[in-house]
Amino acid sequence: MMRVTNPTDALCGTIRGNFAQAPGDDGGIFNMVHGSHSRDSARREIVL
Repeated sequence: MMRVTNPTDALCGTIRGNFAQAPGDDGGIFNMVHGSHSRDSARREIVL
């Protein structure tokens, strides 16, 4: 559902493609999307 994780590879019209920023001078990537790897992880992360 989220597809590629690198914003520079994301298609326009997707959340990551429209709102994520490509790596900056420090080499970091800023993402607007997070996905849990399991339902248990999602339950823990939702309350954070």
